[in-house]
Amino acid sequence: MLCLIRIEIPAGFGSVIGWLEQNRGDLKPSPGQRVPDGKVQFELVAELADPQDGAKFVNALLTEAGVDVGFEGPLQARVELWTLEAGATIGEGNDSIELTLDLPFCIHLHNGSYSLILDGIPFTMRTEKVWRNSRNSSDDDTVSDQPLRFPKAEMVSPILGEGLPTSGHIGSNVEIKDDPRGRYRFSRITLILRRSMPKDGTEVGQLVDELLPVVNRFVDVYRYVADRAYLPPVQLTDIEQVQVLRPRTGEGQYVFLFGRGYEHGLINENRSVHERVIGMLVSGEQVPLAAELLFAARRLLLEGAWRQAVIEAVAAIEVTVEGLLRRALVVNEGLSEQEFAEFMRAAGGSLSDRMKAPMRRAIKWSPTSQGDLWNRWIAVNKVRRVVVHQGGPATKDQAEEAVAVSSELIRKIETAEAQFLGRA
Repeated sequence: MLCLIRIEIPAGFGSVIGWLEQNRGDLKPSPGQRVPDGKVQFELVAELADPQDGAKFVNALLTEAGVDVGFEGPLQARVELWTLEAGATIGEGNDSIELTLDLPFCIHLHNGSYSLILDGIPFTMRTEKVWRNSRNSSDDDTVSDQPLRFPKAEMVSPILGEGLPTSGHIGSNVEIKDDPRGRYRFSRITLILRRSMPKDGTEVGQLVDELLPVVNRFVDVYRYVADRAYLPPVQLTDIEQVQVLRPRTGEGQYVFLFGRGYEHGLINENRSVHERVIGMLVSGEQVPLAAELLFAARRLLLEGAWRQAVIEAVAAIEVTVEGLLRRALVVNEGLSEQEFAEFMRAAGGSLSDRMKAPMRRAIKWSPTSQGDLWNRWIAVNKVRRVVVHQGGPATKDQAEEAVAVSSELIRKIETAEAQFLGRA
């Protein structure tokens, strides 16, 4: 199928276009054009057996070009594709579009339309369960008073003794129990939106980012009602390609979202990382709990779980402060547990209180001296209280600020403790 492929890359990688002109003239690469945000945009014409293969095609092409021209670092590319036989064009007008994407796992609800409201805005989506790595699997979509399973199912295993299988097992009506990766089955969802056709791949990517909370609202409700704790929130990196269709005209786009871009594969971490990993493994040193909580908060940001990210970020500060005070006052000063508890009770019960007089006694320093950072902490803690005590919401900006403040505050506390102990 003849396809028009539009590719947008950072302007610094413009030499890739020259390589294509010299080495792949059959693709009819167009001259690069500057577009906003320091990007260059160009087009190719390629014959593809299936437009869904466009992501692999562009990935391989740009990787080959990049190696030959010798660029280093990540090459973030935005790709959009049209099938020329369909005569599709970028449309205008305020009508309906359908945006279709694949979830990384299966939602076991009846194929059909679902309406939901998020932040007062109504949305409609269609769902479809799709088999993969399967053959002769049933499309039965029955709903009953009890969960129904297919009466007949089987696995076809690779032949033993011929090395590790390259294609894995093939199944018929089988799924892995509590599978968050949809090895044999996943859900395809289509959001029906009242808006004009996106102008380009960048706008599609922004639209998907904006719609992830809608997708995750659907997943969150299903996870809760069906008690499917194994299902994670959907991240932008889970979505490899998106189809946008304008039903009124048949106009469509395939847009391949390379997550955060792709880059030359990493051979190995640096030497200091190797030495630190080996040392911790041999010594039995544990990963600090505060670090684990911060890692969790950062992952939750990627998943769009704003409330949980705020809670984990503040918990990381709490663990850091509690550990410092206990080391300083119980281990170093020799307070008994009862004396420590009484001192903390007298100082005040909140986390902010513990970072005042108790911390000044422990290391002769307090975050209250940090001005803007302390004010940012007060604002973050206010958001946390609303979330925890009132079940209130948190926005993306508030969650990102919570993680940023937590990271900076913990770094300053650890630095102040090291300086007090003469280890800085």
